Amino acid sequence: ASEVDVPAAVLPFRDNPGRPRWLLLRPREPGAVRQALASLLTAGGTSGLTDGIEVGMGGIAEPLNGSDMRFVDHPFTDQIRVLTALRREHPALRAGTARLLALAGEFMAYARVVAEQAVVVLVHRGPPPVHWPSPPALATSATAHDLLEARPVPADVLVSPPESIRLIALTPPQGGDFAALAAGEADAEQRIVRVYLRGLDPADGTQLRVVGNGPALGNWNPSDGHGPMTPSDGGFVQELTYRVGEVMEFKVVQIKADGSISWPEGQNDYLLVTPGEGAIEVELVW
Repeated sequence: ASEVDVPAAVLPFRDNPGRPRWLLLRPREPGAVRQALASLLTAGGTSGLTDGIEVGMGGIAEPLNGSDMRFVDHPFTDQIRVLTALRREHPALRAGTARLLALAGEFMAYARVVAEQAVVVLVHRGPPPVHWPSPPALATSATAHDLLEARPVPADVLVSPPESIRLIALTPPQGGDFAALAAGEADAEQRIVRVYLRGLDPADGTQLRVVGNGPALGNWNPSDGHGPMTPSDGGFVQELTYRVGEVMEFKVVQIKADGSISWPEGQNDYLLVTPGEGAIEVELVW
């Protein structure tokens, strides 16, 4: 096994030989595997790929899910080869600051940015195409180039076809650079976020708190979350301030009078805090 300077910087792939392999569980999802590979190999840190994914290895349990290496041609092998070559070639993919730009439904856009280059990664899992306006800091680029299709494209609006992955390299205009975006100066502003909760009639003495990822939301410790929420228009509301460009991952929890915690069922809620005027309002139903 190889050693790395910062083990926490190793990003593991979703496939794992200690569990049933991904394509065995979902054989009709090769597109999802390709999207996951693109996300992993364009992210920061060291990409931790499990052997066998490059040839679409199956297997329900050991030893079948960790069998001998097969040195054969496979679409995943080609994709890994292309992405690692692009990573070596483009400084933004090797050392760029990560900036999440859009997160809505089945569409995600993020950028790796250094002063002299930005690479925008578009991942779209839904059926309708997405026409995504580039942020002003990137839309004025002198050139925009699709790295996977090797062709120039417009920089102001980037199009994601259904179930697609795109890598767009952007070069700043002459005399300019992306240093402010790479350093995070473009994301210094904050916005108010109002979280509304409907459909819950809590027992007397129950507190409702917004809790989630990072120190700003209590690191998933309900007692450190934002609250208690206050009654508002037949429901409850909590107002907080969050930095533009960051993602809130959160839930509303009940802290009952006896100290017990009640968590809502289902997935966590996500919000990308985008630039703009006024407050962002989020409405949840218990």
